[in-house]
Amino acid sequence: MSRKAARSLRQTVRWRWCLTRRTHFSLNALAQRLNPIISGWINYYGRFRRSELHAVLKHITSTLVRWVMRKFKRFARRRTQAYAWLRAVARRNPTLFVHWRYQGWMTRAV
Repeated sequence: MSRKAARSLRQTVRWRWCLTRRTHFSLNALAQRLNPIISGWINYYGRFRRSELHAVLKHITSTLVRWVMRKFKRFARRRTQAYAWLRAVARRNPTLFVHWRYQGWMTRAV
């Protein structure tokens, strides 16, 4: 995966998905919408230079954290707690999002 392609995918996550404004969705509905796209990216771009793909997947996770911070007001301005909540969800349901399988740190016990 080239750096240019990785930047393009991160911009797609930021500008086309607009997750921070889609707080009316549940986490399951979000997963159903995003999983086909993410799995396609993993299959296509994951063949070569997987480290760049990991950076994109980490960006998706951080975008999900920002979504959690806007969806649940108790996490507003509490990024660490939002990460902890999302990590707890990943431990309970590790197959919810496709990219959580490739990010072992999400489902690993701390």
